[in-house]
Amino acid sequence: MADSPEYTYLRVSENNLNYIKDLYLDCFKENVPLGFLKKKYDTSFAGLRDVGFFAMSQSGNPAAYYGVFPVLFTYNEKDILAAQSGDTMTHSEHRGEGLFVNLAKHTYEFAKNNGVEFIFGFPNDQSYRGFVKLNWQFSGYTNKYQIYVTTLPLAKLSQKMTFLKPVYNTETNFFIKKYLSRKSSFDNPLAASDTLTVNRNKNYFNYKSYYPKHLLNIDGHSVWLRTDGSMLVGDIENPEEDSFDKILSVLKSIAFKLGNHKIIFQTLKDSELDKCLSKRFTATEGLAVGWLPLKTDLDVSKIKVSFADFDTF
Repeated sequence: MADSPEYTYLRVSENNLNYIKDLYLDCFKENVPLGFLKKKYDTSFAGLRDVGFFAMSQSGNPAAYYGVFPVLFTYNEKDILAAQSGDTMTHSEHRGEGLFVNLAKHTYEFAKNNGVEFIFGFPNDQSYRGFVKLNWQFSGYTNKYQIYVTTLPLAKLSQKMTFLKPVYNTETNFFIKKYLSRKSSFDNPLAASDTLTVNRNKNYFNYKSYYPKHLLNIDGHSVWLRTDGSMLVGDIENPEEDSFDKILSVLKSIAFKLGNHKIIFQTLKDSELDKCLSKRFTATEGLAVGWLPLKTDLDVSKIKVSFADFDTF
């Protein structure tokens, strides 16, 4: 795909992540640490990295970015290279120029030529129409559960007042110490024959540490979570009805002590975790689950994902 007269395409790399940082600041008013970006964009564990492109303006500044994060899926005991769409951004001075669609097509072509078999992701309301234009297919929406905890807002305070962050981190480590798992990973609970699920090996868990997370052992079940103002529960190993109330009780206790006013789950409908949650809470509509096959011989509708697989977890 040729560059337009107004813009040139530049592939993302470790050496130009400052452009991602600039776009984050303009689009989301967020000053993202460069170290965080280096970890998130290093998808070497999947055998491929730096799959994304900037549209550079004539002045040499980043006008937009579209990229995907390579990840390995498992299908019938075989690894398949896929990639999650993420960090889609257009600078406020360059919107309405069709850069989202053009960059996405450019990225998909590069991904396909480098062995990626499908793209998947979780578009929000703002980007959903753009993905429809790109011929994405959708299976519906996740179920979102928000469990409120009455507590002091210590987590949010530590985010706003950076000098409190070290103290808060120390408190966090203290309160969860007794629940820390001795394991460094656990198998994907959604994995089954004839399904497409993320290969959650140790390399994947290590990669996902770009956000600080905790792997806990509660009543014999691994619980993968991170605290970021709220408590985000990525997944629970083999959730069972008989032990779920105990798991929830411990999570609420930890959330109370850490000043997390919400515990948030996002689940696939009819998954085992969703069944446990739906018996106790009312879900709201979460994010859309979509995909784009790059190779025609793979039925991507068999994809099964959880909150832990979001690039924002």
